[in-house]
Amino acid sequence: MFGTEREMNQTRVAALLISAAIMMGLGFLVGRQCAPGGGPSASTQPVPSAVERLPAVQQSSPAPLESPPVTSTASTPSAGAKTAESLVYFPFESLFNESPEGIAAASLLLRWLNTGDSAAAQEALVTYRALSERENFGGEYTTLQWLCEYILADEQGRLIMLENDDGRRFVEFFGAHSWGPLRDYLTGKYGLGRTNPDFLRFLDEIVRFNSPYRDVWEKTPRLMELLDLQPGMQVADIGAGAGYFSFRFAQELGPDGRVHAVEINTRHLDYLQQVATSEGLTNLTVVPTDGAFPDLPEGSMDRIFLCSAYQAVYLSYRQAERDAWVGSLLRALAPDGLLVISENEPVVQSGVVPYRGISVSQPLIEGQLLSYGLELVLEEQLVPQRYVLVMRKPQSAL
Repeated sequence: MFGTEREMNQTRVAALLISAAIMMGLGFLVGRQCAPGGGPSASTQPVPSAVERLPAVQQSSPAPLESPPVTSTASTPSAGAKTAESLVYFPFESLFNESPEGIAAASLLLRWLNTGDSAAAQEALVTYRALSERENFGGEYTTLQWLCEYILADEQGRLIMLENDDGRRFVEFFGAHSWGPLRDYLTGKYGLGRTNPDFLRFLDEIVRFNSPYRDVWEKTPRLMELLDLQPGMQVADIGAGAGYFSFRFAQELGPDGRVHAVEINTRHLDYLQQVATSEGLTNLTVVPTDGAFPDLPEGSMDRIFLCSAYQAVYLSYRQAERDAWVGSLLRALAPDGLLVISENEPVVQSGVVPYRGISVSQPLIEGQLLSYGLELVLEEQLVPQRYVLVMRKPQSAL
């Protein structure tokens, strides 16, 4: 049985690599993802309610709440867009090179913060909607669009928007200290002032990855279905970031389950612990790491989840480091446990807005994991820019 399964995996690896070579045509670019440094979080103090912190807004006819579009009809792709030949995409500085329209919209938001001018917020909203549709799938513009809609809503509308946990956490964090973190983000990100670079990277990741609109553009509910979490499970969220998935997992698993939120960045670790404490998520354990696979009990994890995280293992680990990392992962998986990986796809069809961040095409990551003996349970393209792989230990190892 083992020989047959191994031969099938070897055949699939060969087919995937051949497919990758055809798609690539030439070579592929290899980059290195560097994790930002740490430091104390600036959001640990109690803050007033979300509605109380709002500047006075002239109530007229607030913009309707709309889900951001995820595709573009623009005929000309934006600068740095991926091509059909790219199997690995590394944006380098382009992730932080902002368009003139983005800078103008940030200036308008700052005007609202300083004066309560709802017309400035309305103008910023129009700009963010256009930018999201044209050039920035899953980036900060969709988040700032949500913020403008929140600003322009009446009090009842804001309360409804805050029923979304992501929206509530976003306003609680960025609205603290008279919207101090939001001011820091807008001034630093768009070159309108000075913000500590390390703190700015932290703010930028919360804006992009903890977006109240992420469930729309990523189809997060479908991803949660694929995870098939059950109360009482043990789940490791590797590269948990600011907790977008860890908080969801904790709510799904109930008091008898446990989420191990594994993260390298000190600011993220502080934020994870702060939210877990304030929201009573006693089944969430924050696990610091230096990049090595965490020391989890052997055979204990019902699910090991990585979102936009295995790319770092694929791109930057040497062979011996990667072997040790994947070996630790396999040992931590329960006999019937699953490894679930969500990654960014650089190859998208014409007219689709590409993802701005680091992307590694599915055949490369799938082929590598199959070569380690993992078996593919299912694969799904959630959206053109993101795919999911669900894998398990080889049956022969059980």
